[in-house]
Amino acid sequence: MVTLIMVGRWVAALARQRAVESISIQSLQSMTGILVDQNSKTEREIDARLLQYGDTFKVLPNTRIPTDGTVINGSSEVDESMLTSESRPVAKYPKSVVIARSINGPGVMTVRLNRLPNDNTINAIAAMVDKAKLSKPKL
Repeated sequence: MVTLIMVGRWVAALARQRAVESISIQSLQSMTGILVDQNSKTEREIDARLLQYGDTFKVLPNTRIPTDGTVINGSSEVDESMLTSESRPVAKYPKSVVIARSINGPGVMTVRLNRLPNDNTINAIAAMVDKAKLSKPKL
C-alpha cells in the first residue's frame, strides 16, 4: 500500500514538472519596444520594461507585441495562438485590443499601452502557473 502511495506521488511530481517545462511563458517576453513620441514624431528603441502608462509604441511586422495595449493607428493580423489556440491570425484595427507577446503579422501598428509590461495578461497567467506548480494537488 505504501508503495502505491509513493508511486502516485512520484507520478504527480513528474507530471507537474513536465507541465511547467512545457510552459515557458517567460521566454516569450519581448525585450525591446519602439517608443513613439507623439509630440515630436520621433521613435526610439528602448527596453520594454521601461514602458509606462500613456506611452505609445510601434509594432513592426513579424515582431512580438511588448505588452497589452489598444491599437490607435494602422492595422495588421496578429497571431494570438499561444494564448487563445486560434489557428488563424486575428485582424486588428484601430480600437482593437492586442495582447502581450503575441506575434504581429505583415502590418505596422501604433499601440497605446494599457497594462505595464510586468503586469500584463501573460504575466498573470505565468503567476498562476507558478502558484499551481508550488501547490500540492488535493487528493
